[in-house]
Amino acid sequence: MASNRTGALQHEADVAPVEAPLLDKAGKALARITEVIENQSFRLLYQPIISLRGDDDEHYEVFLRMIDSEGNEHVPDQFLRTAIEHGVAAKIDRWVILQSIKALCLHRGKGHNTRLTINVTSNSVADGEFIKWLTVAIKAAWLPSDAVIFQITEKDATTFQNQTAEFVAGLKKMHCQASIGRFGLVAEPFALLEIVHADLVKIDGFHIKTLQKPGDTIAPLLKELQSMGKLTIVPMVESAAQLTALWRAGANYIQGHYLQEPRPDMDYDFSVEESD
Repeated sequence: MASNRTGALQHEADVAPVEAPLLDKAGKALARITEVIENQSFRLLYQPIISLRGDDDEHYEVFLRMIDSEGNEHVPDQFLRTAIEHGVAAKIDRWVILQSIKALCLHRGKGHNTRLTINVTSNSVADGEFIKWLTVAIKAAWLPSDAVIFQITEKDATTFQNQTAEFVAGLKKMHCQASIGRFGLVAEPFALLEIVHADLVKIDGFHIKTLQKPGDTIAPLLKELQSMGKLTIVPMVESAAQLTALWRAGANYIQGHYLQEPRPDMDYDFSVEESD
């Protein structure tokens, strides 16, 4: 299991000293992540996900940022892959989930019917104990199970296909939904969905650049996903023209800076969209 990665490295170091530098690097990564969590040096941002099909639920995706000792903000691409490679990203996942659930409870307590999409790494997906921990966390928060959606990238889901399938099956037993993020980058993307039965698919932002251009890749993706019964999310929407084109192409949800950039508060006025 991914949660035992550091212990496994320690054992390997006992029998093969050449692995010691890797152990040191993993140990330093774990120490740094622990320090960041203890110092509350992570922060969460929320970006609205807007329905193009008339749904009136409030929906946000949670984004993680890390603040270094000099006050600089780092996006996950700058630190999360290293954490995953050394098996310590699950610690970050659990912090993000607990903080997200706490914020969601407070927000829903103000009368908002809000859902959150929370990203998780392959370290958690491959951890057989993670679903048990997640079940306890959701129940302890007294949240309806449909209030949280858990998302894993296509790349990680493809690399850990069987574990992801089991993870998604575990979510379904909890009556939680699953999403595949950054979809459409592998050679045979739809093959994954035959094994991993995700409810939602978030298309990678690369494809939005082809919208309404020769060689448009996003419209065929949306059409095929519709035929498979998947709800689709298109990110990085930057204009009204893109919004209109995606509505015509059949996208279910959109997000992007045209609507609102990620912010520290869940403060998007969804009633504006409802009145359109």
